Amino acid sequence: ELFEEDPWIVEQRRQQAEQRRRNRELTESLASLPPDERAAVQGYAPGSYVRVVLTQVPCELPRNFEPRFPLVLGGLLSGEERLGLVSMRVKKHRWHKKVLKSQDPLTFSVGWRRFQSLPLYYVQDPNLRLRHIKYTPEHMHCLAAFHGPQVPPNTGVLCFQTDARKSFRISATGVVLEVAAN
Repeated sequence: ELFEEDPWIVEQRRQQAEQRRRNRELTESLASLPPDERAAVQGYAPGSYVRVVLTQVPCELPRNFEPRFPLVLGGLLSGEERLGLVSMRVKKHRWHKKVLKSQDPLTFSVGWRRFQSLPLYYVQDPNLRLRHIKYTPEHMHCLAAFHGPQVPPNTGVLCFQTDARKSFRISATGVVLEVAAN
């Protein structure tokens, strides 16, 4: 081999072999443990199942539950349950046909959440004034403020405009800049 005599390569190969041996010994020792103890040490293996007990669910859930379709469970962090004024940098999607108007309802998709709000569009002047604009610029970013759930800065946002015609649906994209609590 090209690097066969290099002492650093030889040492790295020796360390890798030692780590593989340790991993093999650990796997063999965990195989002899009961499944509950193995899960406590190693964690649950991918593809294993967890029992979830739900309380106070609507009566429609067990009545309409289809076992062939997965039930996706999710949760929110405590900071994500609060609402506030969200500022974001937004740009109209290039395939969306019309410009977006301030105070027109948009559906926002932020992480796992989808909600509807009325954004106000504005730009920042060179003298740092915030100037309200009625429509989004054609090929530029602008800023938008709306009332919604608090999310961390730099979170990506997709905006949809409900339309009777099923044309291209994404109307704007953006990123959260800051969140002001109420």
